[in-house]
Amino acid sequence: METKPILIKFANQIRAGYGPYISYDETQQWPDGMLGELLDIGVLIETTPATQVICRECPDECTVRPEIETLPKTGETIGMFLCKKEGGLGLLKVPVERMRRWEIIVDKLKELGLYAEAVEDEMISLTEAGRLLRKDKGTITRWADSGKIIDNGKTGQARKVSKACVLIIKQEIEEKEQLADIEDLKRDADNVPDMH
Repeated sequence: METKPILIKFANQIRAGYGPYISYDETQQWPDGMLGELLDIGVLIETTPATQVICRECPDECTVRPEIETLPKTGETIGMFLCKKEGGLGLLKVPVERMRRWEIIVDKLKELGLYAEAVEDEMISLTEAGRLLRKDKGTITRWADSGKIIDNGKTGQARKVSKACVLIIKQEIEEKEQLADIEDLKRDADNVPDMH
C-alpha cells in the first residue's frame, strides 16, 4: 500500500502547528489496512482518547464533550451529551470508538526523510478562511475554538487562523468530495445500458 502521500500530509500537518493527533473519524476515510500499516512502520501510536468529538447529527458539526457512561442493562460503554442547539436533538450517544486517536511520531517521519523543520506560517482572517473553505465565519470560529484550526489566541477582528491549517482542511474536504464524485460516477456507469 502506498503510504508516502499520507506521510507527507502528516509532516505538513505538524509543520503547520496543527498538532500531532489523528482522530478515529479521519482514519475511517483511509483505505482498508492503512492504519495498521502506519502502526506497523511506527509512524503512529495509539494515545489517550480525545475528550471531545465533532457531532455529526446535523450540518452544524458542533464540537461536543461526551460523558463516558456504562449502560447498566447492556454493559455497553458509550459517550453521551446533550445537544444545546436551539430546538436541539436532546440526549445523544457517541460510540466511544470515535474518541480513539493516534499520535504522529515526528522522529519516525524524520528518519524516513519526510520531515523538515517548520517554516513560517501565514495567519489569515476568519473571513478569508471561510472563503477558502466555503464555510461561514461561525463555522470557522467554532473550528478555531475547538482546536481544529490553529489561531493566534486573539479575539474579535484581531483573531487570525493558520493558513496552513485551513489548506489542510480544504484538501481533506476536496478529497471527500472527489470520493463522492467517484461513487456517483460509478453509480451512473452501472445505469448506462449496454449497447452491444
